[in-house]
Amino acid sequence: MTLDSELGLSASLGQSIGDLRRTRGWSAAELARRAGIGKATLSEIEAGRRNTTLETLDALTRALGVPLSAPLPDGLPVALPPGDAVSAEVVARFSDAGTVTELYRIGIRVGARGHRAAHAPGLRKVMTVFAGEVTIALTDATLGLAAGQSAQWSADSPHTYSAGDAQDAHAAVLMRYAAAV
Repeated sequence: MTLDSELGLSASLGQSIGDLRRTRGWSAAELARRAGIGKATLSEIEAGRRNTTLETLDALTRALGVPLSAPLPDGLPVALPPGDAVSAEVVARFSDAGTVTELYRIGIRVGARGHRAAHAPGLRKVMTVFAGEVTIALTDATLGLAAGQSAQWSADSPHTYSAGDAQDAHAAVLMRYAAAV
């Protein structure tokens, strides 16, 4: 299932984002400001008239303080709207003992750099590369991973992903939030 190709999924995503916003008592202008996007863009997303990108969905869920998969439909897997450098599919979501754990299958295009802003405090990421090479640039370190290698890090500071020069990279990313939201 993809958010951009299946009828009603963009509308479902927009409705969920609007519901999360209203639960917090925020106006559309307030959420747009917190997410760093235009109010008109948010209004069109909430109305289901505009497809979002991975970067915009990430900014909205960070601003709302919820996991990336929170506004998605219940049936998984779901392909997220592609970003500038990264495509992602939510494979699984688990909630237990006050935590939320999400499993993603991702692709990183050669020559593109995927920037991720700081996530929720306490969020841990684990990446296992299946094909290609991935460079993860953290605030204080750079991690280089080849196929078959894994790394984990605290994702509560900005970081970027990039693929090696030879081919697109494919990996699994596990995101474990410190507290359920």
